[in-house]
Amino acid sequence: MRMSLFRVTVSLGWILGAWCLGSAVDISAAEPAAVRAAAEKAAGEFTPLGQTQLSQAKQQVDRAVESLEARLAQDGANGVNWKKYLRLDALDAGLKGRAAVNLEKLDDVYSRLNRDHEGLELVWFVDLKLALKRYLNMARAMDDPEIEAAYKALLTKTLPEQLDAFEAAPSPAAAQEIGYALGWLADFGQADDLIRAARETYARPNLFMEISQACLASAVGGPIDETTPICDCILGTTIQGTGKTQGQVAVELVPSESKGIIKTVLKGKTDSKTTGYNGPVCIFSTGVTTFEGSTRLTVTPEGVETTPAASKANTSTTVNGLSSRRGSQMVERIAWRRVYQQKCQAEAIASRHAEWRLKERIDRQVGEAADDANRRYRDRLRNPLAERKVFAENVAIGTTESALRVEALRAGYDQLAAAGAPPELAAPADVAIRVHQSLINNSAATLLAGRTVTEEQFLKTVEDVLGEVPENLRPEEGKAAWTIRFADREPFTVTFGDGGYTISLHAAGYVREEKEYPGMNVSAAYKIEQNDEGFAAVRQGEIEVYPPGFVKGQRQLSGNEQTIREMLKKRFDKVFGEKIVPQGYLEPKGELAKKLGRLPLLQWNAQDGWMNVAWKLAPKE
Repeated sequence: MRMSLFRVTVSLGWILGAWCLGSAVDISAAEPAAVRAAAEKAAGEFTPLGQTQLSQAKQQVDRAVESLEARLAQDGANGVNWKKYLRLDALDAGLKGRAAVNLEKLDDVYSRLNRDHEGLELVWFVDLKLALKRYLNMARAMDDPEIEAAYKALLTKTLPEQLDAFEAAPSPAAAQEIGYALGWLADFGQADDLIRAARETYARPNLFMEISQACLASAVGGPIDETTPICDCILGTTIQGTGKTQGQVAVELVPSESKGIIKTVLKGKTDSKTTGYNGPVCIFSTGVTTFEGSTRLTVTPEGVETTPAASKANTSTTVNGLSSRRGSQMVERIAWRRVYQQKCQAEAIASRHAEWRLKERIDRQVGEAADDANRRYRDRLRNPLAERKVFAENVAIGTTESALRVEALRAGYDQLAAAGAPPELAAPADVAIRVHQSLINNSAATLLAGRTVTEEQFLKTVEDVLGEVPENLRPEEGKAAWTIRFADREPFTVTFGDGGYTISLHAAGYVREEKEYPGMNVSAAYKIEQNDEGFAAVRQGEIEVYPPGFVKGQRQLSGNEQTIREMLKKRFDKVFGEKIVPQGYLEPKGELAKKLGRLPLLQWNAQDGWMNVAWKLAPKE
């Protein structure tokens, strides 16, 4: 996965085109203390489990079943097969019947949801699995006399120890332990105030992005210089000719804390040369139309919305001559007199027609651009991530006069996120992304924990999200593919800090050519360096490949372990290369490439759990 972190970061930033809404607030010493105080208070407030909580858990299952059935109904025969496999009819009947719920049948459905069939990672199945887990835990805990003791032990001993460990070293593993504790409390409907305090302190936005006003102005704005035909009818006169339009599109950002508002303003003029035909008379004119049109684009987590354009125009004409096609001087004298009598009215009508044409053009072009942006956003980012339950749970977008910004939080109910604000950028940038390690770790846990994934399945997911498979992830030509059974916890983690990052893959087992191999954890550490040639991440030492829980010096690797270790080192030497050199610029696609060119990489570093990447517009030549 040599470039996957970098490429995911770039893709998210460029597709959304934004980062933060306001500034996140630094964590203060009082906030961890508040979490501990809430834990102490909650320890004496255990809520006995009863039918009310069980009924609420059942309602969650019902909603998840309805959502899944609605989705399966769209898949025809395939959807019917899924329903049969999961035994949804029995589940639905069992929960809605008057007889006591058969927990063993629910266990069967839950176990089927936990198997490794492709498709079960999609959100509809995952939501049902989580809801069913809560229901089963709640139903069994109601008759468990030890549940209250377990609750008190969690709040008085386990959680305080986890908080101590996290504050001493906020590692992905320490964060996960606290997340699981909060998830356990939530599953049993306990300690709401504690959960809220903990999430406000340790689950803050973990993705911040920004695009500057200058970058948007370069992308959307710019000069207009075009010649177009003119065809109109004013006061019974058919007008034909050409017009040369010159103008400028400017971009303004409207400050807003609740949405991104981009205002585009088109100002310019059209010099026209026309011939008017009215009966036997031809009228030869030149004209100047000055105009201004504007519209607003509103950026929300759902996409881009447009508002109808506003326009105004003023036309001034000069009649340079006229002629009668019959050569009659009397007709020409009458025509001259009528032209002057109707000149003001004709110019007013021409102005209104110009306004209408300008408004129609802006609405059409902006609408087409917004539709295309929404389609790309929906198909390339939101839908692939949301269907796998890894789209951000909370997204906030806003604008200042200088930038369009978004902040996002990706963390499940049993996961933490950032515990504070991101670091400041080293220098002003035009495109900037700051991502906390928790965003990647949380998403990886949702996608991979406990799953058996073939190389083909993994690469398809990468392609769905990134649009392509990076070269270093492509299968080795002529080599058999791998299947990985990921660990139930921390299947794939990154740690950002000290000017670099560490990548770790935790697997419970491997399969290649139908031969099973024991689980091995693979990790590689990198330092980010910068020199005259640009940025590079240099691997620190060799790739480490060891069994889970292995401690050097305590025992020797078995022959089977040594075999798989060497095989994995060869494969991952390609994935985690000795030196990773990112593309030294951000390169937009399509029309944006012509307007923006390449944006040189300005900053790439990692500190305190954050990776920061920024680009700057190249100077105009």
